[in-house]
Amino acid sequence: MNRLLRSVLGAVPHMTSWLRLGLPLLLLTIALPQPSNSVGRAAPARGSATSLPGLRITATLDKASYDFPEAVQLTVIGTNTTDTPLTLHWASGCLINYILDGWRPSWACPAALTSVTIPPHSAYSWTVPVKHVPVGEHELIGELIDYGTAPALRVVMRGYWVSLALVAK
Repeated sequence: MNRLLRSVLGAVPHMTSWLRLGLPLLLLTIALPQPSNSVGRAAPARGSATSLPGLRITATLDKASYDFPEAVQLTVIGTNTTDTPLTLHWASGCLINYILDGWRPSWACPAALTSVTIPPHSAYSWTVPVKHVPVGEHELIGELIDYGTAPALRVVMRGYWVSLALVAK
């Protein structure tokens, strides 16, 4: 435990000296809302990657910015740009996912054959809450599993971190 605390607190010399003296140390970190004029907005589109001709994948957010620890509501939209219905098929109950700063969560998906038919020149949307987004600016990509990804969105989570160290004598 001391080795872990030393690695975490190594950048703060007086805290590591407390550890050398054998004093108990409790470090508490809290995220608090921070007023800001920053807003989330779409990053320049790098193009949608899709494996089905006639399917356009996009994503939207429910609002421009968020206050920590609010969940981001990501909506992934599949649009049929053709004159005929498009039917999407999945081998599980997981249809959409997200990629936050290059990290894709893994889910336990029900083994259920699933399909959705999108009429010509229409769209179908799915919404997923993205929880535990840290304070700061992030890249968020919506994914229609097995079919492709939407252009990246920029998400701003407002807030700031406060750390408090307590030493017991």
